[in-house]
Amino acid sequence: MIEEEPVTEDAIGTRTPVRCPRCGYDLRGEIASWGRSCPLEGVCAECGLEIAWRELLNPVLIKPRWCVEYAGSSWRVPGRAVRTLMAMCWPWYFWRSLRMVHEIRWRRVRGCLLFWAFALYLLFCACHAALMFSQWSAWGLRMPAKLAHPLDVLMAAVLPASDSLPWKGVSALSPCDVLVEIWVPVVIVPVLPFAVIHLLSASGFVTLPVSRRRARVRWAHIGRILLYGLGWFVPVIALTLLGVALSEMHRLPVLPGLGRLLIVLAAVALWSHLPFLVIWWSTATGRYLKMRHPWGVGLAVVAMAGLLTLVVPLVYALLAWRVP
Repeated sequence: MIEEEPVTEDAIGTRTPVRCPRCGYDLRGEIASWGRSCPLEGVCAECGLEIAWRELLNPVLIKPRWCVEYAGSSWRVPGRAVRTLMAMCWPWYFWRSLRMVHEIRWRRVRGCLLFWAFALYLLFCACHAALMFSQWSAWGLRMPAKLAHPLDVLMAAVLPASDSLPWKGVSALSPCDVLVEIWVPVVIVPVLPFAVIHLLSASGFVTLPVSRRRARVRWAHIGRILLYGLGWFVPVIALTLLGVALSEMHRLPVLPGLGRLLIVLAAVALWSHLPFLVIWWSTATGRYLKMRHPWGVGLAVVAMAGLLTLVVPLVYALLAWRVP
């Protein structure tokens, strides 16, 4: 207990709601009971969450500086998005620093996701253009002018889904053909099942109504865990794009070997996403949601999501096989 001057209503700000970050219970009644002292910690009378009053009444004191949600201006969002992605590599640190007491700023979260998607799109355009250039060079096509190759590369970068080439009468793969025949099976098809498992892991909390009700878990906090977890796919997709592009550049002997190494690293990172999902949801359940048996909950939601992702295509294939 810290002895200090009598706390007035204006000083502690009880005219505005002071809600529990987990269940949303109004704690102004607890604050109004203080006399000449202010406790350092307290407990929510509704859900039993342990609260550090300095964080709840003045959350400006402790905010993770790496988190994109608390970037001072929009210009700092890209740098904070990168730092947030780096912090995700250690989920224990991530969810120890980012807690329920920190206000969810959905606008910043959406901005972070858009920045990750835009950065991957720019990388895809560059790798797509490099792949098209290496393919055209391998075919030995003779361009009518010296600037033909740069213009073709620029077209492949700006219009990656184009179904035509800038010159006539040349039988070669168009940018759209490369997009469908190379990028879709190499990038989208392997990543899609793991993305579905991650999305279904969040909906797996529907099957745990008792545990969720006891911990007073709100769907807003589960959505926060879900959206940040999508960042794990960023390095996997980036490594795959770079690996495929470099593996086709045969003019320099070092680049194809480097590209194949990046593809192997991307495959390892992709398959390690399953244990990462268990660690991600378990640490978030224990450190962020404050639920009991966090490792059991994390393993349960990921296992159910994985089984559902596996069963649905099998059932669909079985039905399609039985239908004449």
